Amino acid sequence: MYPKKIKKNLIIKLLAILFPLGVAAETVVDEAWQQRLQQRLQQSEWVSLVHVESVQSLVNPALSGESRMVVVQGYSYSLSVLQQWKNVYADPDDGVIKMRVDLSDCPLLLALDNDYIVFANRNFRGGLQIRSCQHFIHGSEAAPVVTLLEQLHPSKQSASVNP
Repeated sequence: MYPKKIKKNLIIKLLAILFPLGVAAETVVDEAWQQRLQQRLQQSEWVSLVHVESVQSLVNPALSGESRMVVVQGYSYSLSVLQQWKNVYADPDDGVIKMRVDLSDCPLLLALDNDYIVFANRNFRGGLQIRSCQHFIHGSEAAPVVTLLEQLHPSKQSASVNP
């Protein structure tokens, strides 16, 4: 029906729509993808490859009170840094980073004992905050991103990506 080249271009464009950073294991890294990643790097105060150590629910007491239902507002994560490209602030001495994600910003739950690249900013409490699910890249899709991040902003810590 369609020549192979047209099919491949359609697939790449579809992936770009589905994955705004263009991140998928088979994604071809093009100039537009690199520019989006560079922009995300510039807009973020903290960019790291992390391992999810623990996950806790953030309960909204105002909504949970009288109804006797527990209303989860988001999640709080404890993360260990495997590799870091950008950090405007000093991290805690124990090496455990706290990150808060409201469900209104990203309804997805990060999986315990998994690795992610995180593009974040600090909130007023000094913890990390993200504003979109697009600020996470799962470790299994991280290899092309790690390569490009190393070119754009060499890491401060070295570790391998374990998909």
